[in-house]
Amino acid sequence: MDAWGNARFNFMESDGLGDDIAAIEAKLKNHEAFEEDYTIQSDKLTKLEKILEEIVAGGHSEAAWCQNKYAELGGLWGKLKTRAEQRKADLQAELEKQKQIQELLLTFAKKSTVSVLHLLCFNLYNSVFIMFTRSLLVLLKTLTMFCWIPSPFPQSKKSRPCNWLSMDSLIPL
Repeated sequence: MDAWGNARFNFMESDGLGDDIAAIEAKLKNHEAFEEDYTIQSDKLTKLEKILEEIVAGGHSEAAWCQNKYAELGGLWGKLKTRAEQRKADLQAELEKQKQIQELLLTFAKKSTVSVLHLLCFNLYNSVFIMFTRSLLVLLKTLTMFCWIPSPFPQSKKSRPCNWLSMDSLIPL
């Protein structure tokens, strides 16, 4: 039990929390397995305490040594339980933090996508509008070559009564 407790305590001290949600969830699952093992080992410790009481009551010559070893084991068990509770709390806090980070990244990605799409649509609309306006002006210029407007000045009967409509003076390109 002493070796099992020391190995688990050293493992909890050296093992990190994890870098992403999946790693942290895996560590939490391992921690739950540890808690089950800890419960089993605690039951053994309780049985060991009853045996120790019998040894002390029987006046065995090594009763003092057994009591010291049990006290050491009990101290390790207490530290192990405290560290296990702290580690579980740390893992749960880290998991919550990673979930918040993931949510923030997802929100940022959504907002960025919407902003980019809005910008693209705006630029596309402006480009199409400008191209349409230019095409319309070219079309109007072309059509004016075929249009006649009455001249505001008196003309002889032999001359034509209309002049060419010029869009150059009306709408610059």
